[in-house]
Amino acid sequence: MFNRLRQGEWFDRWLLMAGMTMLDKPYFVRYGYSIPLDQSERFGRYGKMRQVSRPLAGWRRKVEVFRNKAQKEQGEEICLVYFCPLNCNDNHFTLLEINEQEKMIYHYDSMADRDVIDVKLSSTRVEKLV
Repeated sequence: MFNRLRQGEWFDRWLLMAGMTMLDKPYFVRYGYSIPLDQSERFGRYGKMRQVSRPLAGWRRKVEVFRNKAQKEQGEEICLVYFCPLNCNDNHFTLLEINEQEKMIYHYDSMADRDVIDVKLSSTRVEKLV
């Protein structure tokens, strides 16, 4: 696992999950495996990426399971925070945070376009999926 932490090595979904598992998190934080937003189509020598249809559908079911279990253990009033890593174009990870405490959804992307950062762009790809 530690060989994957070297410069130039791809930080894959398994290493990301291992890191999230080892983090010291508050009791109300839940997380899961990264969700691919794109998948490769291999035809001939070159592969093209295509968008996955409804990539967050499985994550929605996982949130329901997390919520039901937490409500049974902690009571109906429990508000959770969910971290969902997103894999974009099979070469970049972003993070989707669903925060029930603040009733907000956040998307963190270190490679966001300047227009997104400056709030000049009306909608992003992830915003449309959520």
